[in-house]
Amino acid sequence: MCYVRGTEMPCSDMSPSKIRGTGDKAKLISSNDSSGFTYRGRFTEPKQAASVGYETTQKAHNALKWLISKQGFRNGEQVFALWGTHGEPLPSIELDSLDLLMASFGGEPLPDVQTEYAKKVNQMLAGYAENLTEHSQVVVLGLDSATTGRLSIIRYQEFFGSDFLARLQSWYESCTWLLDYKKELGKDKGAPPLRALGTPSPKDILFAVYGGKITDRLKKSAMQRIMPCILDGAPIPKDFVLSAARRAGNPNAMEVWEYRKTLAIACALIKKYYFDKGVVYEVGVDCENHGRSYLFGRALAYYNYIEQQALKLSDEKRPTNAIRLKYQFSRRPAKTIGILDQKIQPYLAKADGRLNYLASELNKLLSEIDGDNCANMTNAPLDETYLLGFSSQMTDFYTTKKGE
Repeated sequence: MCYVRGTEMPCSDMSPSKIRGTGDKAKLISSNDSSGFTYRGRFTEPKQAASVGYETTQKAHNALKWLISKQGFRNGEQVFALWGTHGEPLPSIELDSLDLLMASFGGEPLPDVQTEYAKKVNQMLAGYAENLTEHSQVVVLGLDSATTGRLSIIRYQEFFGSDFLARLQSWYESCTWLLDYKKELGKDKGAPPLRALGTPSPKDILFAVYGGKITDRLKKSAMQRIMPCILDGAPIPKDFVLSAARRAGNPNAMEVWEYRKTLAIACALIKKYYFDKGVVYEVGVDCENHGRSYLFGRALAYYNYIEQQALKLSDEKRPTNAIRLKYQFSRRPAKTIGILDQKIQPYLAKADGRLNYLASELNKLLSEIDGDNCANMTNAPLDETYLLGFSSQMTDFYTTKKGE
């Protein structure tokens, strides 16, 4: 008796391997451990537990192999596959939103403000929704090797098509920031990166949280923790946010490209974390946000930008003092402000008044931080939202300069 189809037919004692690839020896169905406790104690033979028809097992395993090779994505030995039960095209959960938007809208300019981005995401998902009827179902399957010979199902989930797209839309619209580390398709290697609003991919999130040197075991467990955030609307784990923020606050330990990427993704995670708590942070500068850490982050951006402009005037190329002291700034902000203030005075003097407007705006911001009783100008460590203030203010500088 085939337990899957409920009919009598020739059954198979052996199930296929090579499900995830040609070198994969692990099997989903196995009962060859006669000396252990796989079925002993309840049965005397494996076929008493379950039997699967030969035709059934061949069809099921070959269909799964095809789905994995066609639309699965890998995370080391882990594999996740996503499909519609009637073959409907679906957006990949492996890609970030910028790749999906570029694939959907071709050469159209990518959005750089939240309202345009939300509109583009709606249009993209509406295209997929046309092929998903009210009763269409979407399946997500995750596989991983429990041992060399055994394959385990680490995630199996069925959605109605509309629910699946709604959860993706919520993820894309809440975990967003200006991503400036991606190249546009077809552009030369030396071309500047895109600056567009987007949601990072799961693999990029793990890169920002743990860096490039992450063990396979940690990578697999972290991917299993990030999937519920995308598919179930679960909150971002706090340790992910803190780890990404800590790495983004220490640019001296990274190359420039890695720092830019880590900062953008860390800001997206912070924004998502507070969004789940009911606090909305905008990508642009929020002048109504008087939070201590946010204001200090904006002040750091002013010190960074003023020195950047001064270095351009003198044709120097080196990291600014604001970037070099960023980690120290997050730990002892008041003391570091004093150091940075001393560092930029020679540059302001050499600029012959060309940077006076920026210096004036910085002084206004410092006065706002001081307040009436100087309660905020202390060395108490900043929380992770200082990165949002820093990134938003730097984005405002670049946007204003581009507009001029």
